[in-house]
Amino acid sequence: MEFFITTGAFEPPLACLADNDGFPQVHQLYARQAQYHGLSGIHITVTFDAPAAGVGLAVNVYQTGMVGPYDVHNLAWMQAP
Repeated sequence: MEFFITTGAFEPPLACLADNDGFPQVHQLYARQAQYHGLSGIHITVTFDAPAAGVGLAVNVYQTGMVGPYDVHNLAWMQAP
């Protein structure tokens, strides 16, 4: 699972898993500063120990200098089938 959060900042981010409702155990949560379509923010990658299928997943993030609005963009289409 991959997504991008628009924050308006380009500093190294902090991220932690906040809730995992019905998804398999999280194998890895990776956050990095990035740009997406000219917007600065956080690129999050979550990998699971089994195929992802659940009700909800929440990730807490912090990035120095972040300013809203905090739009979330699904990057799942970038993954190979």
